[in-house]
Amino acid sequence: MSSFYIKIEDVYDYLLYTFYVLYIIVILNLTYFDSVTKYLPTIQSALKYFVIIFLIVRFNPYSNAKFTEFDKKIIFSSSLFLLSTTTLTDLLLTYFNKNAKKIGLNVKL
Repeated sequence: MSSFYIKIEDVYDYLLYTFYVLYIIVILNLTYFDSVTKYLPTIQSALKYFVIIFLIVRFNPYSNAKFTEFDKKIIFSSSLFLLSTTTLTDLLLTYFNKNAKKIGLNVKL
């Protein structure tokens, strides 16, 4: 395997974990409904676009790269990631919007 693909694997892992940490930080900042409803969709979109761009670059039809174990890992983790973040974000935004209205906060989703 070339050193270029090894670097891509490292970059993918670092960026994915960095986005997960940011996602968790925003979620744990529950005392500020406004910041959660403001930043959660932004982080979710950034994560999705990162995965989309990575998959397009990695699996474009013009490359001659062989399918590796790392490719299996990317596909599986990307699909789980997209499913979980979309579901979790939708649930959290619904929850925060509902509870913000109960305590009289004016939060727009």
